[in-house]
Amino acid sequence: MGFYRPSSGLAAHKPCYHDFMKRRARERSSERQVEENLQISVPSATKKSLRLKAAETGETMRVLVLKALAAAGIQVPSGELQDRRKNR
Repeated sequence: MGFYRPSSGLAAHKPCYHDFMKRRARERSSERQVEENLQISVPSATKKSLRLKAAETGETMRVLVLKALAAAGIQVPSGELQDRRKNR
């Protein structure tokens, strides 16, 4: 399972790249927490303030909201308090 077997009957076995990538994706997904969507309505002034704060700090609005929730005593995994975007 997960090996390339040439039809010529040669003894050389080579791991299949796709099986490797599937296994790697499963391992990574099991390390991460499952995420849920949360949609809320906030006053437009609040959203504008959040957007401005995100622009000033260079953090995403998601990170700012999660930090605020953590500061309010809501459980937030520490790894989620970082920007998930690629480094620019």
